[in-house]
Amino acid sequence: MAQLWSKKISQADRENAKGQLQTLEMKIQRHLNLTKRQQEEAEKRKQELQEEPEDEEDSGAQQTLAIKEIKEQSRLLEADQVSCGVVFSQVRSKRSGQDISNIVTMDNSKALVGLPESVVGNINQRINNVRTKGSSQAIVGVYSGNISL
Repeated sequence: MAQLWSKKISQADRENAKGQLQTLEMKIQRHLNLTKRQQEEAEKRKQELQEEPEDEEDSGAQQTLAIKEIKEQSRLLEADQVSCGVVFSQVRSKRSGQDISNIVTMDNSKALVGLPESVVGNINQRINNVRTKGSSQAIVGVYSGNISL
């Protein structure tokens, strides 16, 4: 009875964490969209400034300074996009998970269940009830790509 209750609590905790990660993923995606839009606006403004005739009073010094500031803003927005992209990938990786259960191999059979390490960053796997009988093999979880069956 205590084990069943613990399993239900763990399932509820996993679902809660999954929901929080999904919410965070959506917020990061919105931020990525915003920075992309800001970067596009900055690029458009830079183009407009470059096409405007130079101001004769200051020999285009203000225009040059404005273009320089826009380039710096674009550089910072690009760095922000890269950082957010990395975090987004990590959150998505944490949110993905795999439940593997009730795997039975028998009579010299072989089973490869899970994901190859070449396609997995970080993943939560819940593995239970794996049985092998009669010289059979089961490779379960994250496995090396050079396994031959």
